[in-house]
Amino acid sequence: MYHINPKILQTPIADGKALILEPEKGLYFELNEVSLVIFQCLKNNMNIQTILEKIVDTFTVSKDQAKSDLMELLEQLTENNILFITE
Repeated sequence: MYHINPKILQTPIADGKALILEPEKGLYFELNEVSLVIFQCLKNNMNIQTILEKIVDTFTVSKDQAKSDLMELLEQLTENNILFITE
């Protein structure tokens, strides 16, 4: 299961986007509308399958594309200390 690093700072910006900061490395990431939904789902401790269903239900995207994009985002956020993987 993925968990958000508690040190992460988040602030909303224009057009339904958000900016997150990983303070130890000083890295900023801009979350678009889709990635912000994913981030909010992670904050609510949703599992991957539930997040995937929410993406497909909310946006015009195939399940295969949504899964590919979701996994890529999770990998990027984990590599940059935004997310932690726990069992």
